Amino acid sequence: MFLLKALAALGLAQAAFAESCCNDKCGKPVGLARYGRRDCSSILVTYITPTRTTTVYRDTTKTVASTVVRKVTDTKDITVTTIFSLTKQSVSTDLATVTETDVETNISIDTETAFSTVTVPYSVSVVAPPKKRSNYYNTPPRPAYANACNSYQYTRACSCLGVKPRTITLPAVVKTVTKTRSATKTNVVTVTSHAATKTLTDTLSQTVYTTVVSGTTVTATEVVTVTTELEATVTTVVVATQTAGPQPPLCTGTGFYLQTSSQTYPGANGFLGFINSIGQGIYLRVFSGGGSPLTVDGNGNIVSYYSPTDIKMLVLDSGPPPYQLWFSSDQANVHYNVKNDPVSCQLGSAPDFPISCKGPDGSAYSFALCLDPVYFEWDAWIYQQGNEASLAGKTCVLSNAGGINAVCR
Repeated sequence: MFLLKALAALGLAQAAFAESCCNDKCGKPVGLARYGRRDCSSILVTYITPTRTTTVYRDTTKTVASTVVRKVTDTKDITVTTIFSLTKQSVSTDLATVTETDVETNISIDTETAFSTVTVPYSVSVVAPPKKRSNYYNTPPRPAYANACNSYQYTRACSCLGVKPRTITLPAVVKTVTKTRSATKTNVVTVTSHAATKTLTDTLSQTVYTTVVSGTTVTATEVVTVTTELEATVTTVVVATQTAGPQPPLCTGTGFYLQTSSQTYPGANGFLGFINSIGQGIYLRVFSGGGSPLTVDGNGNIVSYYSPTDIKMLVLDSGPPPYQLWFSSDQANVHYNVKNDPVSCQLGSAPDFPISCKGPDGSAYSFALCLDPVYFEWDAWIYQQGNEASLAGKTCVLSNAGGINAVCR
């Protein structure tokens, strides 16, 4: 009996507590509001954005084809016999000449296809938000009639209307990028051979027949043989050999980024990016927060990811190296009236992607970052390979010392 009374008292206390939650200064205006239930459903929602992931599938196909074309040219044997007299005979044999040409074409095609599937967070520009709310990612503010509520009280008031907090995981946008790289190698070999020249034999014969004079028999026979032998000759000629050049490095992400890391000069750590300094021009400098994406053309030269044919690398030729790297742009209308010469920088193979450059005369140069003594910025420079002494008086980080490299992101 005592237990039943205790349970009954507990039930009355819970009901009284719920009643007080629904009818207090927070619960009452929420319960009486015209759109109270709808607003509770919109506000008590937590959205979870999926994590960005990247999945790369590689499919490498190598096709090897061999084609042999053989051409044989032959002339018919001709034998000519000429009789000069009854006692002189000449035999001439015109031998066959065989020309055999083998044209062998080896075609090796290496095709590498990289399928990159990128899963990115849900984007409002791709999928329309529910209920046409412009602040879809943000929790809507509590309505004016719930000003007397804090977060906990408002949640209890919505519970009185039967609305519980809920969590929604946003869908992800999947983007697939396919890149194909092919390398072709063709070898053409032509072999010409001549048949061995046979022996040519000329025979001159003179025969004196028997003549009977006064009962005396005189017999005279003279045979003269002249033999000429010519040695066989075989000639082999290689017409052409072509080999496909090395393939430039490939980045399946958004592009290459030039990264610098120096323990001696911490201020030089970061990524390189383009900057257009009004009145000066476009140049590369170090940014601590991020840099400009780059790519490589068919020759392995570093170019801009967004404007691969517009932004051109050059140096202002005002004396001997080292030179600071500058860039011209038709789209940005950036050009230089002083004497300038085009240069280029290249990326090596993975995984380090080392940087090397070619100067105005086409010779080998090295890449460096040097501190501007006026603006205290780290700018890109090149100097003749092996001539680090030319950087004397400058504070620089050198690529050949492992302080600068490219990364694919």
